[in-house]
Amino acid sequence: LDAYADQRSDLVYAYSLLSWAEIFAGNVDKGVDDAQKAISLSNQTDGNPGLADSYDNVVKALSLNKHYDEAQTMIQQHVQWFLSGPKSIQRARELAGAFRDAAVIEETRKQWAQGIVYRKEAVQVFSALKPEDYDDQRSDLLFAYSLLSWDEIFAGQVDAGIADTQKAIQLSTATEAHTGLYTVYENGINALTQNQRYDQAESLLDAFTQLLSAAPAGTLREREFATVVDADRASLAEATKHYAHSA
Repeated sequence: LDAYADQRSDLVYAYSLLSWAEIFAGNVDKGVDDAQKAISLSNQTDGNPGLADSYDNVVKALSLNKHYDEAQTMIQQHVQWFLSGPKSIQRARELAGAFRDAAVIEETRKQWAQGIVYRKEAVQVFSALKPEDYDDQRSDLLFAYSLLSWDEIFAGQVDAGIADTQKAIQLSTATEAHTGLYTVYENGINALTQNQRYDQAESLLDAFTQLLSAAPAGTLREREFATVVDADRASLAEATKHYAHSA
């Protein structure tokens, strides 16, 4: 395996790409087996070449072909690799990414309670880091809270979902650029509206409108947001009207 410097790395990627083709061809067991060969070979090589790509590749192939249990097994294997190794900021962020991928699988299956478990794990990882550790810590944490709130609302845990949306909003308004503020509001409003929680959705929209009104001129792209808020309010009114008529 050492005929040339990059032979191990090349073989890792070759096995990984082979596994992709095998899974799409319906040879799922063989595809998972060859993905494991890529992972094992990477783990035996300095620097773990292609390890993250090998995990991402097999998880994506399995998920796209609706082999969710197998995809989840591979993610949990990757999680254990992160937990068993040396600690670093980059590894922590990648661990949170693995929990995110695990949550996405459960959300695809509409298993909201299990999605909450993984979203909370991601929140915990980002919460353990500090803004001085890396530039995007607040951004990562606020989006983690926002995505957690989505699962909570869909699981019927509406109060918890709104509370975590508020945590994301507080983190956003603590940043100079108000990172992700509109996305967080939209996420909460859409989740509430899709679950026919129209009063709570309207309250959240009102809070966003008040925040825009109180902001110093030029700090929150008021004109752009105001247009979107008007559209959201019209959509919410239409959804409420339709629900009342169907009831």
